[in-house]
Amino acid sequence: MNKLKKCLPFAKAALFLVLVAFIEWFHAGAWKYDDNGLAADQFRLIEQSKEKQDAKSLIIGDSVAAQLFGNDKKIRKAYTITGNCSATLAGYYILMRNYVENNPHTERIWLVISPDLIANAADTDYTYQYYVVPYYTGENMEYITPNVQSYIDNKFGIVSTRVEPVRKILYNDIFMLSNYRNYIEATRPNERQEMRISWLTAEYLKQMKELCDEHNIKLRVVAPPLQNNRRMHTWKGFEEDIEYYGLQDVLKGYKKNAKYYPEDDFKDEYHFEDHVLRKKRPILLKEMFEEYL
Repeated sequence: MNKLKKCLPFAKAALFLVLVAFIEWFHAGAWKYDDNGLAADQFRLIEQSKEKQDAKSLIIGDSVAAQLFGNDKKIRKAYTITGNCSATLAGYYILMRNYVENNPHTERIWLVISPDLIANAADTDYTYQYYVVPYYTGENMEYITPNVQSYIDNKFGIVSTRVEPVRKILYNDIFMLSNYRNYIEATRPNERQEMRISWLTAEYLKQMKELCDEHNIKLRVVAPPLQNNRRMHTWKGFEEDIEYYGLQDVLKGYKKNAKYYPEDDFKDEYHFEDHVLRKKRPILLKEMFEEYL
């Protein structure tokens, strides 16, 4: 009887935790991802990347590319798929692979990515919802290298990366996601180094090059317009990383052909003021591609 009394508080606590978990599961809609969630655009990009297009060229890139070219558009006879930096180059590899498999007639791919994305090692504030939830899935796991799998599982916790109901609860509940992100940020080292090339980016640049070579596609990695104060010829570490990771071929011309503009033209580190784009967009696009055409 005494043993039963001693166990009773633990049983009540366990029952309470189960009840809370069930309420949270029901509240957060753990049976599906919120269609209007924070990464809804990434889910749409994944579906978009699987659609058939008649264009022979693809422009794919981050939010800077999205500002310049738009998404799901035709620019210079090229189809556009553009998202944001937090999806990492691992996410863009999935999009590129989907597109190539569904559009075997593709002849050229322009990968327009900012140094911000190149530095990203899945360590930005929004990596969980923009990369882990939409791209780190069973469907894509064969295309995610063992190094990246180990890194993502260790960084975000294997329960949060592999257990589907947990992923959905975190994604659907902004309060839980915010607290989870704060916990990750407080307990994991910051590996990001500005003006450098992350190991994750290097890994997937090589995979993109291999994918394009296998399908006889010409791949060009292009820098978007940059501010005058971000001139890459001063980035000693960037050049060292190109040598260290063996990226001379895939990043050929990335630094040399970059174009620079006054800081006043930009509203943040990489994105132009809207009024500047309205006035200068044709000139910006012409100058971006003139070295490659």
